[in-house]
Amino acid sequence: MHTDDNLIRQVKKLFEEKTGWGDCEAWTNQDFLQLSELIREETGITISHVTLKRIWGKVKYDSLPNTHTLNTLAQFLGYDNWRDLAAKNHPVTNSSATHSSATDSPEAGNESPAVAAVPPISPSAITPVPPPPIETPISATESRTRAHIPENPHQAPPTDSPTTDSPAAEPSATTEPSATTEPPAPAATSPAPANPTPRKTWLFAIPLIGILLVLLFLHGQQPAPQPGDYKFSSKKVVSSGLPNSVVFDFDASRSPDDSVIIQQSWDTTRRVKVSKHEHQYTSVYYYPEYYHASLQVHGKIVKTHSLLIKTDGWLPMVDQSPVPVYFKKEEAIHDGRLSLSLQQIREKNIPLQPSPPNVLFANVGDFGEIYTDHFVFETSLRNDYAEGSAACQLTRVYLLCESGAIWVPLCAKGCISNIDLYFTYFYTSGKNEDLSAFGVDFTNDVKLRIESDSGQAKILIDNRLAYTVPRHIIRSKIVGIDFSFQGTGSVDYVYLSNGKTSYRDDFNGAPEPPASFSTPPGKQ
Repeated sequence: MHTDDNLIRQVKKLFEEKTGWGDCEAWTNQDFLQLSELIREETGITISHVTLKRIWGKVKYDSLPNTHTLNTLAQFLGYDNWRDLAAKNHPVTNSSATHSSATDSPEAGNESPAVAAVPPISPSAITPVPPPPIETPISATESRTRAHIPENPHQAPPTDSPTTDSPAAEPSATTEPSATTEPPAPAATSPAPANPTPRKTWLFAIPLIGILLVLLFLHGQQPAPQPGDYKFSSKKVVSSGLPNSVVFDFDASRSPDDSVIIQQSWDTTRRVKVSKHEHQYTSVYYYPEYYHASLQVHGKIVKTHSLLIKTDGWLPMVDQSPVPVYFKKEEAIHDGRLSLSLQQIREKNIPLQPSPPNVLFANVGDFGEIYTDHFVFETSLRNDYAEGSAACQLTRVYLLCESGAIWVPLCAKGCISNIDLYFTYFYTSGKNEDLSAFGVDFTNDVKLRIESDSGQAKILIDNRLAYTVPRHIIRSKIVGIDFSFQGTGSVDYVYLSNGKTSYRDDFNGAPEPPASFSTPPGKQ
């Protein structure tokens, strides 16, 4: 597959034009995170930001990208695959430059006529002495096939046959002519002139074999799958609640391959190969989320659709693989709070040490037309466990979106290096930025507020500005609210609004809901 450096550079330029982000040499880690998400949205295939940084030369890596990755990059740019992109954006290659230098360079212009004719050179052209030469000079052949030009452009290649060393070559004393008029017999040391034939045959056979291989390869190529030839849909067994089975209906009978791929979400590990002659496949979903399912034929996504796995209100659970431990929402809502006690966790035979569990409270569904570029979110929460290896009290608040997500971290003050912040396409980490404002004292409830408007977002903790998200905020509908606690934790109230549509849950003990911000001029 054609992957030379010139073409890779050209592809980078195409990405600069499509994203509008300017010179890729100035792209940051956050830009590659955003690019990874853009590629997933458009193609349904995830290429990690680390892989993208390798391709863009931000991370040292000597190997070439694999075919699947190259095809995905090409599909993002609007081509069928990498071969299609290479054919329509063919760069100037090094071989053409070499040919140009061999024919147009100043040295080539100074060659003698014999040297200028190196490609069709033959022994008869460099010696007039009969008999005809026995074989093609090896040095000339190597010169043409390996370097395209002789090592010394002002000297004809030497020959190996002693009978063609010089035009003045004399017969040997052992080869005196006979008394008859017949020509002298060849020297006993001269081999039969059949030797040049296999060599010349191979010289012609090699390009012919190459042509045949190309023809066979092209013959084996299938036309790109057409989305109109395929069908792909799904239906949930229950409208809401977990776990939930999903039945995928598909028609891939026109696939050139015997099997096709159903990818059940952005997670590439959730891929299954099914026969093209089948028409249904069923899968179980254990976590609420907004998924992107796709049907892939011959390495190309032909159909994709979204799949929202909803909860029935708040769903408490303890995260574990492959199936989480579910609790009833009535078990978790009491005394005006949403919480799971340590006793409730122990009753499910879930150990708290040496590796503390992650307790999740999820509410995924329809919150109205509330989008990430214009909303207010507020909550009050506390991490209730700080024993042993849970000393950092790692906590996250998630807003799930149709495209991407938002998560805000909280933790004990000494652990800020271990946290990170994500806001649609914006990402930062405590490893490379001071996030000390997210280190809190969980002795009391912590108030978290997010205000997003006009392309920026402010995050306030206990009424103090903790962080401003300056860029990369895209518009995406909010479809879920999640709380994740290392160990366990509790929530006092939740409020989400865009100034017109609001969602509120005080678990029977919330304060007055926070005031919404005013709508900017011209904002609907």
